[in-house]
Amino acid sequence: MRVKFSPYFIVGSIILVGYLIVENLIVTIPGIVAVPLLLFALTLIIIDGIKRRAHKEK
Repeated sequence: MRVKFSPYFIVGSIILVGYLIVENLIVTIPGIVAVPLLLFALTLIIIDGIKRRAHKEK
């Protein structure tokens, strides 16, 4: 069975992975930038989960 990922999940995951790569390998990201960026990425992933659950219940 093939799992189809939504754009919300993909964009949120790319933001998280990009953040982790930049933070750990290149340069430390200031908190004033990092916190809103991470909250946005997590919000996208949570929205995807809510939409997926609502669609599954129908």
